[in-house]
Amino acid sequence: MKRKNPLVASLLLSVALLIPGTGYAETKEITITITEDGFTPPNVTVEKGEVTKLLFIRKVKKTCITKIVIPDLEINKELPLNKTVAIEITPEKSGVIGFSCPMNMIKGEVKVTDKK
Repeated sequence: MKRKNPLVASLLLSVALLIPGTGYAETKEITITITEDGFTPPNVTVEKGEVTKLLFIRKVKKTCITKIVIPDLEINKELPLNKTVAIEITPEKSGVIGFSCPMNMIKGEVKVTDKK
C-alpha cells in the first residue's frame, strides 16, 4: 500500500483555495476607518454566505468610538488607536447587521443581500 504524502495533500488544498469555483470561500475584506466624522464608510454591503473580514482602524484619539459593538453578533471589541482590528463574519441571512460606538450614538451597518 502506498503512503500518501501529507505535503502533497496540503499543497493541493492550498491550490484549491486559490481556484475560483472549487467550493472554498474567498474572504472579502472591507476597511472601515474611524475619523472625526465617525465610521467611514458608515454602510457596507456583503452577500449572504460571503466570508467577510471587517477591518476597523481608529485614526483619531478624541472619539467615543474606542470600541466596536455589534449586538446581533455579541461582539464588543476595543479599537486601539492606529491599529487594525479584524472581525470576520459570514452572514447566514439577508438583512442588516448594525454596529456602533459603545454609547450607540455613532452607528453604521452591514447590509446583507441575497447572492446574485
